[in-house]
Amino acid sequence: HEELELRVQDRTSALTAANTQLQESERRYRSVVEDHLDYIIRWQGDGIQNFVNEPYCRFWGATSKELVGTCFMDAIIEEDRELLKEKLAQVTVVEPGVVFEHRIVLANGRTVWKHWSHRALFDDQGKLTEFQSVGSDVTERRKREDQSHDRAVAIIQFGKLSSRERDVMQLVVAGNANKVIARKLSLSVKTIEKHRSSLMRKLQ
Repeated sequence: HEELELRVQDRTSALTAANTQLQESERRYRSVVEDHLDYIIRWQGDGIQNFVNEPYCRFWGATSKELVGTCFMDAIIEEDRELLKEKLAQVTVVEPGVVFEHRIVLANGRTVWKHWSHRALFDDQGKLTEFQSVGSDVTERRKREDQSHDRAVAIIQFGKLSSRERDVMQLVVAGNANKVIARKLSLSVKTIEKHRSSLMRKLQ
């Protein structure tokens, strides 16, 4: 009887210790996740969120209670959402990761870009259980890239203009009317209109 009681006590102590370790492990995990500057979420295959960290809540101006249980994909622009779904459908145990950037249109009409690293989590039988994702805002980088691209395109298109078309364009940009440009370049108004039409077409 005493031996049985000792076994029960040992088992109870072991369970208590394991439970304490589990709670401490979860506390450390939450501390790391909440202190992280990036967004961290866990979600089911249909996009329903199981967990969201504080930076993610701040971005949406909502509490975790309000966000957990909602579908994060609803906020993504449809074109990007379909591309993301295609990529996520290809994850496997061997290749569980997907890196993707998508656009979100906020309530005020502003479009922002988010960069996400999605990782599929599988159980021992290889069944997909959920995704864990780490994200960040890359709107400013995207803007810089777009501006650089636009400048490069403009330079290429500007190179297609003849020297006379460039003269006309500079005077147009300066705010001169066709008659004034014609007088300054000693050309007819009709010729200026042709040059203007041509350069507008070349510059798109």
